[in-house]
Amino acid sequence: MLKKSFDIKSFLDRLSYVEPKITNLELDTKIFKVYGYEKDKYPYLLLGGNWLSEIGFDIGRFANIDISNGLIIIRLFDDVSFDDSLILKQIIRKQYQKFLSVIPRKKLPVIQIKGKSLLDNGFKPQSHVLVKYEYGVIRLRLIESSKLGV
Repeated sequence: MLKKSFDIKSFLDRLSYVEPKITNLELDTKIFKVYGYEKDKYPYLLLGGNWLSEIGFDIGRFANIDISNGLIIIRLFDDVSFDDSLILKQIIRKQYQKFLSVIPRKKLPVIQIKGKSLLDNGFKPQSHVLVKYEYGVIRLRLIESSKLGV
């Protein structure tokens, strides 16, 4: 359990990020749909598949997520010690900051992004996002339906 006096900012400042590097240029762009059903209060995005492992997002890895108007940037933390991983899990659970861990689904890595911050930044159900990625970084940008011919 994190103490009230725990300084999250200082903790995060000592963690480092994976250094981005270009991957296979033919496979560096994808399009995904934002989901949300009547029973869901907020929209969500699911990114999954072996391509995540190819760019460093293996099951159990941790990442920082920054959501702004029409843009999401996910940056992979460099190797995190066991003790630091326990702290990050508590931060994720308490939702002090926007962090995520890569989870397994049918033995494939999956990143799930959900919540009010998606809606607040323009990510509505049935909208589409353009996903560009390189090793250690994933960028998701909202795209207009008209540009997809939808």
